[in-house]
Amino acid sequence: MNSELLLIATAITTFTMVWTANRMGLSFLRSLLYLFLFLVAVLGGKLMHVFGITTNVVETYYVGVMMVMAIAYQNFGRDKALHTLNSGFFVMVCCFILVHLLNAYPDLDFQRELSEAIQLVSHTSANLAIGSFLAFYVANSVFIKFAQVKGIETGWKYFKYSSISQFIDSFIFFPIAFSAIMAPSQLITTAFWGWIFKTVITVISIPFYLCATKKPSQ
Repeated sequence: MNSELLLIATAITTFTMVWTANRMGLSFLRSLLYLFLFLVAVLGGKLMHVFGITTNVVETYYVGVMMVMAIAYQNFGRDKALHTLNSGFFVMVCCFILVHLLNAYPDLDFQRELSEAIQLVSHTSANLAIGSFLAFYVANSVFIKFAQVKGIETGWKYFKYSSISQFIDSFIFFPIAFSAIMAPSQLITTAFWGWIFKTVITVISIPFYLCATKKPSQ
């Protein structure tokens, strides 16, 4: 299976998981969010070439994170969504600390890709951590504010405000996380195409979001 098909399958699987977790309740939805953030912490430094562009390997999980936030707001209210954001931020910090400590055990037998990802997290840990923390918190705070002021009850509103928030996420994360290893022009290009990629993946998430937030008929 080529990279493009694999990513589409990953996106569909991710959004199906979010829909299923929502059916099971807010605690399950948050648990899935924490899993996504753990994967972001472990693989956040990895780049890939897909659809002819260079982007981050975990962009699909970032879209899943924002979808969780949207469902938490729409189905459970603003306070629950903010609590989900804050608890997710706490988990993200813990994940980065633990992943960094994990790299201190050189005798552990990791698979090559995971080992390289952990090494990159370690070598660029300060920039990667700061970029991830700021991008996650600022972008999702903006998204929740959009949801509060403008509403996200339709697929178009969900897509529009998610895309704006994902733009903020990309242009905070990439310049901070990779400033030590990329030229400014490459950073801007990678951030832009990362945003385009997340926008495309967000389109795939729309039917799952609408199913998860559909109110039962009276």
